[in-house]
This record gives sequence, C-alpha cells and structure tokens, in this order.
Amino acid sequence: MTTTTRVERDRAAEFQPERRRLFGRAAGLGLIGLGGGLLGGCGGSGVGSNGTGSPVPLSQSVGTVSGFGSVVVDGVRRDDSAARVERERADGGRDSAEIRLGQRVVLEYSTDAAGTEVLGRIEVRPSLVGRVSERTADTLGVLGQTVVINADPTRGPITVLGERWRSAADIALGEAVELHAIVTGAPGGARRLLATRIDTPASPDTLRLVAPVSEVLADRAGTSRQQVRIGALTVWLPAGEQAQAGQMLTLHAPPADFDAATLVLRASRVQVDAASTLVAAGSRIERAGLIAGWSGRSLTIDGITMEVDAATVLKPATLLPADGLHARVVALRSSDALRWQAVSIEAVATTGSALLVGTLSDWSAATADSPASFRVRDTRVTLTSATVLDLGDCIAAAATATLVDGLHVEVTGSVGSRGIVADRVRCLKEPRDGTAQITRQGRILSFDVQARRLTLQQTTGDGSVREIVVSWSESTHWRDPVRGSADLLATLAAEGRLVEIEGTLSAEGLLQARRVRLHPSTDDRHERSPGQPAPDDTSGDTAARLAGMRPEAQARSSTDTLQRCQSAS
Repeated sequence: MTTTTRVERDRAAEFQPERRRLFGRAAGLGLIGLGGGLLGGCGGSGVGSNGTGSPVPLSQSVGTVSGFGSVVVDGVRRDDSAARVERERADGGRDSAEIRLGQRVVLEYSTDAAGTEVLGRIEVRPSLVGRVSERTADTLGVLGQTVVINADPTRGPITVLGERWRSAADIALGEAVELHAIVTGAPGGARRLLATRIDTPASPDTLRLVAPVSEVLADRAGTSRQQVRIGALTVWLPAGEQAQAGQMLTLHAPPADFDAATLVLRASRVQVDAASTLVAAGSRIERAGLIAGWSGRSLTIDGITMEVDAATVLKPATLLPADGLHARVVALRSSDALRWQAVSIEAVATTGSALLVGTLSDWSAATADSPASFRVRDTRVTLTSATVLDLGDCIAAAATATLVDGLHVEVTGSVGSRGIVADRVRCLKEPRDGTAQITRQGRILSFDVQARRLTLQQTTGDGSVREIVVSWSESTHWRDPVRGSADLLATLAAEGRLVEIEGTLSAEGLLQARRVRLHPSTDDRHERSPGQPAPDDTSGDTAARLAGMRPEAQARSSTDTLQRCQSAS
C-alpha cells in the first residue's frame, strides 16, 4: 500500500531559488512596485543570497518542535544527527538536554568544508520559568506576563501539556511552570505569550523570561541599574547592562528577587537575542511565530521587526499576510546593517504537519472510556476513528493487522494538548545501519562504567526475553534521576527499574545510546495513560481489535504481527 504523508520527506525542490511577481496583489497587500524574490534553502540544507550571488549561511533559526524523525520544527524536518542538544543555565553554562514536543528551540548552523550548512547545536529555550500567580480558563499569569493556553488551531500552535497534567485546569496557583511560547502583538501594543508547551521546570530555583522590551524607563537618581518594562513587569537590569526598546532579552533571577506584589524583577543576568547582535550585512535568520503589526511594508514576528518589499517571496504565491498568521520568515541584514529585510514569508500549517518516526511502545487498545494510544520517541500518540493504519511494510499480505509494541512506525497528524493526534500510522522496516533513532525498554542486568557499556534485558510482547548491549558516550543525555555513574546504575539494577534507551542500532545489534531515561511507569513525573497496562504485563489482550478506529483489516495476534515485522526488517 502506498502512503502519502502530510509531512514531505524531501522539500529541497520547494526551497530552490525562484522569482515571483507580486503585480496584481500590490494594492491588497500594501506592497509597492514590482519584483521577484530569491528564497534560499530551508531545513539546514541550503543557502540564501545577499543579492550578489554569494551564499549566505543561515546563522540562526528559531521555531517550535512539531515532531521527531530527525527533529521537526514547524513542520520542516531538520537533520540533527550532528547536533548537540543543550539548555543554558542561569550562570551562562550549558547542560545536555533533550527535545520535547512543543518546545521552542534555537537551531545554530555552521558551514562544513564543502560549504554545506550543518545543524551543529540545538538550544532548548524556555520562554518563561516562574510560579503561576493568577489564572483564568485559558490564561496563566506568570512574572507579570499573560500566557494564553491555546486549544484552537486557527489561533496558532496548540499548547502541549507536560506529563504532570491531564488538562490545563489541573495547573494550580502557586505551581512552578516552565513555559515555551511565541510572542503575540506588536511592539508598543498589547502583548501576550501564546504557550506552545507547559512543563515542570528543569531548574525551579531560577526564574527566567525571554521577551522583548516594551519600554525603557527613565533612570532614577542614585542607581546605576537601568530599568525597563516588559509587559506589566518592571525589570532592573544588572549594573552596567543597557537595553533598547524592542530588543529581545533573556533574563535570569533568583526567586527571592521577584516581588509579586509590585511586579518588580531584579535580574542577575541578561542576554540580548542573537538577532540584535548579528549586525554584519547579509546575516541571515529564520523565525517562526505569529505575525503582528502587519502594514504591508513591515511585520513583527517573535519580537523582531522586519521590512517587507516587492522582492519578498510569499509561499504560497497566493498568501495574504495578516496579523495572527502562523508563519516562518527568513530575513537578511540590510546593507547598512540597521534593518532586517524579509526574504520570504511562508505559512506554517497548524494541523497535519506533525511527524514522528521511531519505535512504538506502551500500546493501549481503545476502551469505552479512552481512545487507543501509544508512545513514540517519548511522545504520546492518540488514535481516532479517522486514523488510517498502513502495516504493509511489516506484513507481506497486509490482509489483517494490528499495532503492537516494538514496531518501527511513521506517524503523521496534528499536535494536540497531550501529544500527537494521528491521521495515519505507517509501519516501516527498522533500520540497522545507524541512521535512525530506535527505542528499547528493559531492566539493567550489568554495566561497565569504564567501558561505557551496559546490558539491558527486554521482555517482548510474547513473553520471550532477550539481552541488548548498549554503549554510551559523552554526548549521551541522561534524564534525571538517571545518570551514567556506577552508584546510580547499581541502584537501578538492584531495584529492577524499567529504563528506556533511545539511540541508533548497528548491523551487529549494538545500541549506541543518545538518550537514557526512566520509563514513565517508574518515573513519578509521568502519568500513565488511562487504560494503559503496566509494563511487561502480557496478561491483557494485546491483539484486541482497534475499537473506534478504522484499520484496513481485522486484527491478527500481536505475536504473529511482531514476528513478521521483525523478519521483514
């Protein structure tokens, strides 16, 4: 069976240089004159042009994670095989991190010897870390900022909730949260944050805010610290630091230096967004978010104002930019290095653009109270009556099939508040050439910290047991409380804790770990899905029919399905 997914595998042709005339739409768009635009490569695989024909590397891209396979940002697949994933500490240092659905990320590129752009670093960039001081049905108040919880795809990206909460109503006053968000509203106007993910903080002992400066306040006599306004919040910058209206700042402060009554924050550290520091003419950035302040001659996106003219490429050509449009904009520094000039404006789909590729785990058949669900790449997937199953790559006949743990699948669909709502689930042959991320679950039998190896015991769906050799390196991310130390590994082994390891599999069967974490059932920060069986529980009917779904045939035994899939790999 052939499958056409909503997320294209290769968008290179779409991003080749092209020229489009805007004549006939100039009046409606507020654009003046005639012209064409040159659009550079996207997804880290191409370059733009500064008008001279010289390549202009993409310095930085900022967007929202919408899937994995490699990493998918605002519907575009980015090859992250050579990228470090990090998050910044309050002291300026960096820690290894992992990427989650709905997070805001900064993608940094370098150019290799052949002149090809390579994604070298991904920074997880929370927009806000603090405690909830007020809330309504669909907003939170944190550090004086109003944050919208979005459940309507026509308004922008859906807000993804962390494992701690089943719904937004569960978020309590006084609770510490880590918010990823996009800025809505133009500088000087009403500004809100639209949350793309709400999670528990990685570092609850530090407050954090990423937002543009609304206003620079007059200096007060007797103080060397500049004061700025960010929304309703007054911020005292560290001594000697200066900011300008409209600049995007990242602020850090200890909780004791925030006065919730007066909404005053005394920042201990401040950074200016790279878009303000990239001043060389021709520097190239990419930003995805909601357009604000559209005038036909300029727009603001993610707090950055960009100029628009007749050379700006619109994708699709019929696109009508407007306030509130979810878009991805590529911009170049002008020749005088004072302005950002929009090279292209592309609409970003808020539905149907999510993608997951990886190992299916924690399969739970539909019940009267809950839909069928499973996990891929630590992301929950929910199936509906419209979900299409395509298991042709696993079963030669494809006459009857069902989902079981261990299948290598591609999921396409839309981002929802609890993960991804699947339009289609397609079974793939599991690669064993180190090119794709796969997941294995099990209990640690033995380990050698010096050799950086461990042996994992996995119980399959049919009750059989197999051992998997796992290696790790300095770049492997260990999610708290798991660490690659002898004491902690010994504790996990002695307690029989179930762990989940994600990495690449060699032809010899060696799993090179990229991420190691506790299985959700043994991590109290996660919440098991309704009706989900306990791990290694094979007493349930794993070959149950997919009630409430539209499979393309009747169910077959899960053991038979898994064996056929493995033999086809």
